Amino acid sequence: MDNEVATPRKDDPATMAFDELRSEVLTLRLAIQRLAAAPSEIEIPDYTETLAEIRKIAHSTAKSFMVMRDSPMLSATPDQLAAQIKAASADARRAEQQSLASAEEAFRAVASEVARFVESARTADRQNKWNLAMLALGLVLGVMASWLFGRL
Repeated sequence: MDNEVATPRKDDPATMAFDELRSEVLTLRLAIQRLAAAPSEIEIPDYTETLAEIRKIAHSTAKSFMVMRDSPMLSATPDQLAAQIKAASADARRAEQQSLASAEEAFRAVASEVARFVESARTADRQNKWNLAMLALGLVLGVMASWLFGRL
C-alpha cells in the first residue's frame, strides 16, 4: 500500500475544483499574455494637429475673454450705467427740443409770410373797390356836369 499512488477519481469534488482552478489559471495566463502583447498591436493615432487646433482655439478664446474682461461695460456698476443712460437721454431730448424750436421758428416765418400775403391781397382788394367807387363817382359827376353845362 505504500507504493500505491492514489489516482483521483473524476467525480471527486476536490479533483473537480482543482480542474476548474487549473482552467481558470490557464485562462488568466492567456489573458495576461494577450494584454502584454496588446500595446504593440494597438495603433495610437497622432493627435498633434488636433491638439494644435485646440490650442489655437483656446488661445483665441482666451484673448476674447480678456477683451471682454477689460471692457468698460463689464466694469460699470448699475449706478454708472443709469447715469450714462440719463445723460444720453438728456442729450437726445436737448437735440429734439432744438429741432422742435427750429421747426416752430420756420412755421412762424411761413405763417408771417402768408399773413403778409393775405393782408396785401386785402389791401389791393380795398384799393380796387375805392378805385371803382371813385370811377363811378367821377362818371356820375361827369354826367351831371355835362347835363348841367348842357342846359346852360
